[in-house]
Amino acid sequence: MPNIEKKDEARETEHDYAMEVTVRSKRERGASSLPSTPCKTPAEKRVKPKVEGEKIEISNESILEALLNLEKRVDEKLADLSEQARQSSAMIASLTKAIQFNTEEVNECKKRVKDLETQNEHLRKDNCDLKERVREQERYRMRLCLRIKGIEEKKDEDIRSHVIQLLSKIAPKMNAKMDEAFGIVHRLGRRMDNKNRNVIVLFTQRRVKDEIWRHTKTSLICKMEGV
Repeated sequence: MPNIEKKDEARETEHDYAMEVTVRSKRERGASSLPSTPCKTPAEKRVKPKVEGEKIEISNESILEALLNLEKRVDEKLADLSEQARQSSAMIASLTKAIQFNTEEVNECKKRVKDLETQNEHLRKDNCDLKERVREQERYRMRLCLRIKGIEEKKDEDIRSHVIQLLSKIAPKMNAKMDEAFGIVHRLGRRMDNKNRNVIVLFTQRRVKDEIWRHTKTSLICKMEGV
């Protein structure tokens, strides 16, 4: 029995020793096999510096001052707008007055044009009437006129006396009335060399003119004088 107990104690001692050796060897291997990894230094946290006694406060006075400044700017803008509105109103009033004046002038011009058109129409009618009267007067005067061709033209001649003498020979019975019956005697047109201008005799009495005209158709004096 005592031998068996000794053997058991010896086995336990060997087992403990073996376990210790095994654990030690594992520790040594583990220590030798793992490389040493450098550790990163942790970054320091930035801390906002604190000013001792600093406080952000908005007082009623600051708010009031800001409101007053805003009110002042608004008043200035309103004043500018009011001035611009006043100037615009004055300009509009001036333009309105100018337009009204121009409208009145245009209406007045239209009235004058209408009056002138009416006057022009009256003048046109009067002109037509006057032309007709002139033509009528010309026709009437032509009834009193006698044109004589072939009377020789001389320098400084007294054509009236020469015509009275000629017509007195053609119608001797009317010799006493001849001077009174003659109105105007003159030659027609401008003087031309080597050409005798016609003579126009304006009688005051158509009866005398017609009587002389009848005598000239059968008078030998006309043939002899070449008239």
